[in-house]
Amino acid sequence: MSMFKGVANGLVSSISFGLIPLFTLPVLAGGMSMDSLICYRFSLATVLIAGLMLIRKESFRISKSDIPVLILAAVFYDISSMFLLWAYDYLGSGLATILHFTYPVLTTLIMMIFFNEKSSLPKILAIIMAVGGVILLSVQKGGGDVSLAGVAVAVFSGLGYASYMVSINVSSKLQNLKGLKLTFYVFLIGDIFLIANSYAFGTGMQPLNSGMDIVNLLLLAFVCTILSNQTLIVSIKNIGSVRASVLGAMEPVTAVIVGLLVFNELMTWKTAAGMLVILAAVIIIILSGKK
Repeated sequence: MSMFKGVANGLVSSISFGLIPLFTLPVLAGGMSMDSLICYRFSLATVLIAGLMLIRKESFRISKSDIPVLILAAVFYDISSMFLLWAYDYLGSGLATILHFTYPVLTTLIMMIFFNEKSSLPKILAIIMAVGGVILLSVQKGGGDVSLAGVAVAVFSGLGYASYMVSINVSSKLQNLKGLKLTFYVFLIGDIFLIANSYAFGTGMQPLNSGMDIVNLLLLAFVCTILSNQTLIVSIKNIGSVRASVLGAMEPVTAVIVGLLVFNELMTWKTAAGMLVILAAVIIIILSGKK
């Protein structure tokens, strides 16, 4: 039962996360800066979760010892979210999200290096294949026109997400917090950092331009932030960070479909081959856990 619960929630998380371009790109096209967009995203998500907790009469109480690990988890989540949005400036939504999808392999590497998860030939093969897939995805438009900076930004967003998943998996304090409470404090702390960064190094939070901006930001906050993170936490707690991360296979598939159907992005053979190689690497990681 726990396996089914973990798998189902992991798939919902990855699909909802893959819809980020659908709600962010129209807002960015309307002139809003990325700093403002991400601040609105987490501010709205924090308020919505607080409302849900009040309706369900859940306690907001945490211990002082929970604060450091919550700050660390929030920083990892902020890094993932900010760098993925920055990657959209350099790359198409599909390519940026697929490169971000290296996080299952990065999750496995972190667990192997820092938490003594056993290495094996299949896992090493999967890592090599994933790197090969990233190279295929990066070499587009007839030989290297894609920004290398964009590739690095997108992959670094995956590292942030992998670190966030590992922190939930290995921290007993995060494991013991209820899902909504954990999500609320990760978003609240992360939002404080993001707003401070926006006013310190940017222009601050810009005013909303239209009613559609409000709709897109609310959907971004609920579908791609609250729903994706809440189901991710349930998945990690039931099947672990590595297995939860590999279920993210639906994330780049969703983003590519959005790019093709909504934003008229092109599917090249290199993009298709790169995605298939990365997905094959993910499948190897899944199967490597079985005898």
